[in-house]
Amino acid sequence: MQLLSLLKTITRAVPEQQAWWLLEKLTGKSRSKLITQDEIDITSEQLLQLQDWLEEIVINSQPIQYIIGSVPFYEIEILCKPPVLIPRPETEEWVVQLIQQLQPYKDRPLRILDLCTGSGCIGLALAHALPNAHVIMSDIAEHALMLAQENKLYNSIPNSTILPSNLFETVGDYAPFDIIVSNPPYIPMQAYKHLDSSVKEWEDRLALEAGKDGLSIIKKIIEVAPNYLSSRDKAVDFPQLLIEIDYTQAEAVTNLLKHAGFNQIAIDKDLYNKDRVVRASL
Repeated sequence: MQLLSLLKTITRAVPEQQAWWLLEKLTGKSRSKLITQDEIDITSEQLLQLQDWLEEIVINSQPIQYIIGSVPFYEIEILCKPPVLIPRPETEEWVVQLIQQLQPYKDRPLRILDLCTGSGCIGLALAHALPNAHVIMSDIAEHALMLAQENKLYNSIPNSTILPSNLFETVGDYAPFDIIVSNPPYIPMQAYKHLDSSVKEWEDRLALEAGKDGLSIIKKIIEVAPNYLSSRDKAVDFPQLLIEIDYTQAEAVTNLLKHAGFNQIAIDKDLYNKDRVVRASL
């Protein structure tokens, strides 16, 4: 079958980038390998599989990441399974920035806590980039913990520990931490109602929505975090607390941080120029 003809057929249903992802998954070949071929060998079984995938995407709104089974995140590959939250580029962006900021301290035995770890993408990326650090990753959802553990093994990242915990509940034995990071549930109740069906029908609501203002989990993290952070070393220059937020929450979160005793508060924008992550220190 002609590659361009097949690609054209797929792009009637999905964007071209996603069409290439499906072809890579279907054939087991990279895009760079496929584009060197005018004709590709596709069996009838593979065509049926492709049809099933497209129906799942178009009719059932299944995210393509669940079909492909993984997404790249920093320098690792994160396995994706419903209903665990799919890693977003906006999250990857601030994690990469933090990794770059931590490079001068890569030889230090940093202790890092990743709350609401989900798939483990944040904590595992940090552990991979900082092999002398020890990253504690916690979540309340059993399905998230199972996938995080699978991702830890899949990427061969030994310097990480995955714990069942309702926020700080069971992490005390590993405290104090040099850094606490989190991509918690933060979507306001009303905003959740308007999310795309590919999100609402497939990803865990408890990992997304957080009460009327979306701040119920963030408030708890900010209030308790000071009890789990190490004394500030004046010789270092990196934030002690980083939390991903909704673009409408910057002012409210800044006020919460000030009330809890944090300073050096900064709000970073994402690739869409929206407020996305708050950084602060005590």
